[in-house]
Amino acid sequence: MAVDAEGFDLARPNFGRSDDRSPHADQLSDDIAVIRSFYLHYWRSCTLSSTESVSTEPAQLLPYTRILDDTCGYMLRVIKVLYPSEAMLVERVGIMAITDLDKNALPPGIQDRVAGFRRMWDSLIKVNATLSVDLDKEGTRTDRCHHTISFDDTPESAEVHFTLDWQRYMTPPHRSPADDRGTLLRDCCNEALRHFQTVGEPRHDD
Repeated sequence: MAVDAEGFDLARPNFGRSDDRSPHADQLSDDIAVIRSFYLHYWRSCTLSSTESVSTEPAQLLPYTRILDDTCGYMLRVIKVLYPSEAMLVERVGIMAITDLDKNALPPGIQDRVAGFRRMWDSLIKVNATLSVDLDKEGTRTDRCHHTISFDDTPESAEVHFTLDWQRYMTPPHRSPADDRGTLLRDCCNEALRHFQTVGEPRHDD
């Protein structure tokens, strides 16, 4: 049986405690229902037209900055449902960017990294690597990013798969009051974006 730190049975459909007499079970079930309803509404608003028919128009491509800003707003709304007024403990915040890039039109920073792998071996065939780096440490927090790059270095392969997994660790966990959550999340988003942009810029350390 899978349970979380508070003893909630995560495998049960109602997300309640294994002890049904607990007063927390109904509240948590209600919270999950609200979140599920919110995301169902959001998904339908993105995928269905006003006539409830599936759109045949190509999907609108949005800048990553817009997607991240929208996601931060949605997360704050979800957190407000789960923790309307009380403080919450935050141990880690994670922000990811995942993309497939045209091997012939790579950002300068990614192109430099691909070239670096090629310089290491004359007969390179395939790369699948993760590089984890501590970016900044201040007080009880550490900003870290896991960079994953994957590509086949063959004439038939045209793409480079790249993942940036930025994370802020807080040890011990940070107690975030209700009026601090937006500031914390926005700061993490700004730092993650700053690093993501740096990764795409030309390198000058070779």
